[in-house]
Amino acid sequence: MKKLVFVFVFILFVNEFIFAEDYLVPEMGNNTNNSIMVDMKLNTLIFLNFGISYEHRLMDHFSLFYHADIITLLVFRAMGFNTELHCRWYPLTEELNNLYVSLGIGYGRFINYNQLNITTRIGWKIIREGFITEPFIGYTYSPGGVSQYYLGIASGWSF
Repeated sequence: MKKLVFVFVFILFVNEFIFAEDYLVPEMGNNTNNSIMVDMKLNTLIFLNFGISYEHRLMDHFSLFYHADIITLLVFRAMGFNTELHCRWYPLTEELNNLYVSLGIGYGRFINYNQLNITTRIGWKIIREGFITEPFIGYTYSPGGVSQYYLGIASGWSF
């Protein structure tokens, strides 16, 4: 029960940042504040993940990134899921399109294993007329679980 209350309070806290954009985010002209993407990534342990994500601008150079994916193990035909919350930093530009570095925390369940994930990701976000292409590489550290590198690509649209 304590975990459920903690998760609920955490989600409310994060959403307060998202909906407070009038105070945190100045008007930026053509820059977009939100994006939705689907992705595919291949892990070093022959996992193939298909996911969906949502990114929201917090302030200049920073965004909040929600991600959820389905994990498939190609060899044994097993499935699982993974959810993550990332903070992204865009060091080269104030807009949300260029090189980014991301740090996230998440939860995954695969077969009978539950695991906490700490994820880092580096990628390049390209936005052309509202359409997004995003190649990335990352590492997931799972204390007591399976840590792995991954390579992937995402695409979607910004609004």
